[in-house]
Amino acid sequence: MTSKQEFRVRDLSTRSVLIFPTRAQIVRDIRDITLQTGTNQIIIDGLAPTIDEHSIKVEGNGSATITEVSVDLLPNREVYEEVYSSDSELEEETDDDSSDSEDESMKLIDTKIKQVNRLLAQETEKINSVASRLKICEDYGATHIGDEREKIYVEHVAATAALEVTQEEIVRLMKEKNKITKARTRAQRRAFKQKIKLQATRSRKNAEAAKEKMRIKSERSLFWPKKVYRVTISIEPTSSAMTSGSSRPSSVASDLTVNNYQVSSRRATDIISLSISYITYEVSWSPRYDLSLNTLTSTGVLEYAAELKNMTSETWRDAKVLLSTSQTSITSFDESIPTLPPWNVRLLKGGSRNAEAALFSASEIAAKRTEWADKKQSTSPTTSISSFWS
Repeated sequence: MTSKQEFRVRDLSTRSVLIFPTRAQIVRDIRDITLQTGTNQIIIDGLAPTIDEHSIKVEGNGSATITEVSVDLLPNREVYEEVYSSDSELEEETDDDSSDSEDESMKLIDTKIKQVNRLLAQETEKINSVASRLKICEDYGATHIGDEREKIYVEHVAATAALEVTQEEIVRLMKEKNKITKARTRAQRRAFKQKIKLQATRSRKNAEAAKEKMRIKSERSLFWPKKVYRVTISIEPTSSAMTSGSSRPSSVASDLTVNNYQVSSRRATDIISLSISYITYEVSWSPRYDLSLNTLTSTGVLEYAAELKNMTSETWRDAKVLLSTSQTSITSFDESIPTLPPWNVRLLKGGSRNAEAALFSASEIAAKRTEWADKKQSTSPTTSISSFWS
């Protein structure tokens, strides 16, 4: 009975990436594979169609034997939208009006106004009562209740004064309420404007985020492969140990040289590790130089950088990247060996009319000298060709 285990190439760890000028060699690892009794098939799916199928090499580490390796180009079974699912929409933030303190002030002033209104009603009731009692006294005559009338009059004066004070307090409280109302209205207007501004900022950010997601999706879709390679590795567990590190060529499957990689251990184990290496095209790098000179200290700094291009559907995370200048192939014996001509950089005096000439190569200098020789008759007699390049 055959046991199958399937791995996606994008889920495998990348050990190293060796980038040549027009291609790259990638080594990926599959660690801690548990084998079952009998034949085991390890399937690695999703290799980019830009790889060279004849460059695929599988090696193993553990007590097992690789019996067969097959490579097939099949339609990509994965769906782009499932692999790169859209991010959840940004949640709209709710803006709570910060008017709690203003509401408390308004409640406090309303409470005071109600209390003063109750006092106003009480004082008004006292004045009405005093007026009624004075009318009764007038009806009975001043000779019998003169003292009582005097007391009622004093109460009337006191009640009237208290009424005036209460009315003044009401007027003051109403002015304070109007002031709070105006301040609250201004605050609400400011809050509304701020809310509109925040909504506009949020909408702009959401639009920019959506635009960036569309750009990334468009770029990814350009490299999304319609067909991918699938590598099927057949492995047989071994119970007997062999010499450590032994490796010899075995059968040929799909035009590939397969290594029977058997490593002994002191005890038999069903856990092995595999590595797969392959060459892929559509990967390149080119050098970049930046030269800076300091005439005061007579020193110079040459910065050497590399520009990498990956036009495949592969992603290499946390990998060791090496750059090589080797072309890895020679198409014809008639082709000449590449040369690396020197780049001579010269220093010119400050204020020179031809400062850019300091960066000219030897061939450019020769071409310029020829051009100046042709124009020698039209130049000033005091100007020489040698002085131009000094």
